[in-house]
Amino acid sequence: MNSNLIDEYFVAYTVKTRGNDKELRYSKVALRNKVNEEVKMRLGLEYDKER
Repeated sequence: MNSNLIDEYFVAYTVKTRGNDKELRYSKVALRNKVNEEVKMRLGLEYDKER
């Protein structure tokens, strides 16, 4: 997997598999929020279950 900075708000990840490459684009804010909620969940802290 490779990541490329698109601009200050978005990042693109290229997922390479045999015969099928996909480029995924994410908002940095949305990605950060999702990671924060995942960390809280794994640590057993209260988190937003709808994210």
